[in-house]
Amino acid sequence: MSNGLGDLPIEMLEAIFLEYLELADLRNLSGVSKACHAAAHQIVAYRNKYKRAATMSISQGFLRRFIGGVNIDSAHMVLDAWPFIPFVIRMSKKRKRGNFPLPTLKFQYKNIVGLKGTVEWIHKLKDWNSTTEVKSIEVIHGYHGKSTFDCVIQDVGAHENITHLYLRHIGIGVSGAAAVAGAVRATRSLLRVDLEGNGLGDGAAAIADALGSNATITTLLLANNNISATAGIRFAQALTVNSTLKSLDLSRNLIGDPAATAMCTALKCNTGITALNLSDNHYTLHDDIQRVTALAQALAVNTTVNNLCLCVDFMGNGAEQLGHVLQANNTVKSLNLWWNRLGSADITSIATALTVNDTICNLSLGNNMIGDDGAVTLFEALKKNMSIKVLNVSRNRIGRALCHGALEQALAVNCSIVHLDLGCNSLGDAGAVAVAKGLTVNCTIRTLCLSWNSVGDVGAVALADALKKNCTITALDVQECQVADAGATAIASALVVNKSLRDLNLKRNMIDDAGVIALAAALKSNKTIAKLNLVHNYARGEGIAAMITAWGGRAVGDLTCNP
Repeated sequence: MSNGLGDLPIEMLEAIFLEYLELADLRNLSGVSKACHAAAHQIVAYRNKYKRAATMSISQGFLRRFIGGVNIDSAHMVLDAWPFIPFVIRMSKKRKRGNFPLPTLKFQYKNIVGLKGTVEWIHKLKDWNSTTEVKSIEVIHGYHGKSTFDCVIQDVGAHENITHLYLRHIGIGVSGAAAVAGAVRATRSLLRVDLEGNGLGDGAAAIADALGSNATITTLLLANNNISATAGIRFAQALTVNSTLKSLDLSRNLIGDPAATAMCTALKCNTGITALNLSDNHYTLHDDIQRVTALAQALAVNTTVNNLCLCVDFMGNGAEQLGHVLQANNTVKSLNLWWNRLGSADITSIATALTVNDTICNLSLGNNMIGDDGAVTLFEALKKNMSIKVLNVSRNRIGRALCHGALEQALAVNCSIVHLDLGCNSLGDAGAVAVAKGLTVNCTIRTLCLSWNSVGDVGAVALADALKKNCTITALDVQECQVADAGATAIASALVVNKSLRDLNLKRNMIDDAGVIALAAALKSNKTIAKLNLVHNYARGEGIAAMITAWGGRAVGDLTCNP
């Protein structure tokens, strides 16, 4: 069989791929990709040795044996996995019967299969309709050409097996939106559609209209598409009749206040949506009461929405209304209010709700203006709230001694929070000491972020003492905290005792060779640490060499430090 490599038989090519695949971790996409990369290198070596052409024509039989023959239960064919060889796959017209185990076709910006190869692949979907197991098509980043897009849309509408369609950042534009709308109307199988970053503009209105008759799509992601208020209102109208869609992402668009208000109003009668993202949509502060009022009224009667993402100026001055309705709402589990200019008075309303609300388990208040007064109110509420598992209060100007006692007490009493982010505040060493005291009692927190808080050696020593007693924390982030050798040495002594910490981030501190050598010595007895970041510290040759030696059999990629 001719394969474009002269005298090299197709069996040799197959053997090369199988050799690498048998050694790879085939449980995930990364393992398959790495194996394909390695095999590609080997074939290029053969090509150079025999000075043959690099283009191959591979039979379907080979491809079936290549994937199915190594028992990959959920294989992915990633066409950018071979960056060195422009594979042009020509499937035999007289193919054998039987399933072709290829659930995902994926074309990315690195792909050099080229437009012709991409179109040829997608065009086969019609021929494979009765036997293929292809369920997902991904065309991500870069210009793949109108022909590629046309092939995707044409086949998706008629293909009975395609359930996932990802067309991200490929610039399909307004005209492409109309074609997608046609596929949405025609499909009997699509469940998830991701069109992020495609400049859909007002063309998205056609997709909204198509949702009125669609009964299969459950997830629609339309972030970053310049969708206007006109199209946004059409989506609101669609939600009044569509009860299949569960997750809708309209973040980073231009829908503005009227459309956001209409969307929230639609939630009064919608019984399908569980996750809604309306973040960053050019909201104006003078209309904040209208849209937040609509949201509050909807949450008072809606019984399905459990995930709300309302970042970047959605709230305005409406925190009091939201806080009031959250006291009675028992469906919202995740609430993201990142970057809403919330001050201490606003947080008081939210905190009051938390003292009685036992449903919210994920709360993000990052990048607001909570301040110390607001932080005290929030921390006091956490003594009573036992439902929140994930809390983000990073970037909130928290730091003065006023809040340290409340923080320590909250950590000592609260037994629900698992992930806590206090990063990018002004806690300083005193704040770190307060956190450390709380950790000596707390037995639920698994992940703690204190990055960019200037905890210094004093704070690091206190945290190290806490780690000797705490046996639940698995990840600690003290990046950019002015920790030097004394703090690193204290942490090293804690690692000799602590057997729970697996991920330690000490990036961008002031740790010199002495501190790194102390950490390396601790790792000789500590076999729990699996990930350590020491990038941008002061240590160089001696310390780095000691750490590399001590790292031993751990995964090489999970140790990062200065060269």
